[in-house]
Amino acid sequence: MCGARNTAPSPLPHAAALPRRRFWQRRAIAFTARALAAIAVAIAVNATARATQVVDYPQLGVRFTVPAGWTGREVEAGVVLGSHTVPGLVLLRPHEHRSLAALQAEAQAGLGDGAATTLRLHGNVEPLGAHGLGGEFRGQFDGVPATAYVVGLINPQGAGLTVLAATQPDKYTAQHKETALAVARSIEFYQPKAPSMLQEWRDALANRRLARYASSYSSGSGGYSGYQASQQFHLCAAGYFVYGARESGSFDSPGAFGSTRSAGAGHGRWQIIANNDGSPWLQLTYRNGTVENYKLERRGSSTYLNGARYFRAESEQCR
Repeated sequence: MCGARNTAPSPLPHAAALPRRRFWQRRAIAFTARALAAIAVAIAVNATARATQVVDYPQLGVRFTVPAGWTGREVEAGVVLGSHTVPGLVLLRPHEHRSLAALQAEAQAGLGDGAATTLRLHGNVEPLGAHGLGGEFRGQFDGVPATAYVVGLINPQGAGLTVLAATQPDKYTAQHKETALAVARSIEFYQPKAPSMLQEWRDALANRRLARYASSYSSGSGGYSGYQASQQFHLCAAGYFVYGARESGSFDSPGAFGSTRSAGAGHGRWQIIANNDGSPWLQLTYRNGTVENYKLERRGSSTYLNGARYFRAESEQCR
């Protein structure tokens, strides 16, 4: 129910359309609890008192309200909020669950990154309307003792949101739960307003195979060596992708012969997003949470990812 490269966070927009996609990108958590807490403290110290603020991401199809007395910043992990008076932080970040059953299963299993963050459910999960669950969690957040109230929301339009209000155990109060619930209740999901260019790329790549091939051979009086590699992305219209890669190499010289071969495969979900400058990118989110971004270009009738040409054809994996 409940990051990213350590870059300087950018301030939240003022009730305006924000075309950037960073808030929605899903990455392994690299913003640690201490870093997020430091950002929250900096927000609280530098911010002036203000009334509630509505934040809107039209291209993502989500808007929410920052409570009075709180302010926030975008970070790669999502959005972090800080307060002058309430210790700790509130973190909003996306998740891929599509059902309450999946949210509840994750809550029962516990939240964490497999390393320094381990939060266990304390008590029972409580339903929050038709599309949400909430619960109190206790444990370690980046190796620091923490208590948190976490809300998971299902988005009928796509990826959902997690709202986590956390602080040190001795500073946790009912106000943290109230704040998490207030933010969660303010969240509104709606159909994303995608630019036509992004939709054109979606249509062009749906149910297509993107393949790249490379080879290298050399020979001489002492023998020969060769190398072949292939990489394929099958982008299915249902939103998932299948990935495959193969590498092989061989060498032959007097008195020696050898070969190597490796293969890999993976799968997850794909989408077309707009980068900060508005250019289209292919984003692949693997099931293990790894995110890859590829800049898309058309050169004549050819398709390029990050400057490399990929051959486009109908995908046999998407039938």
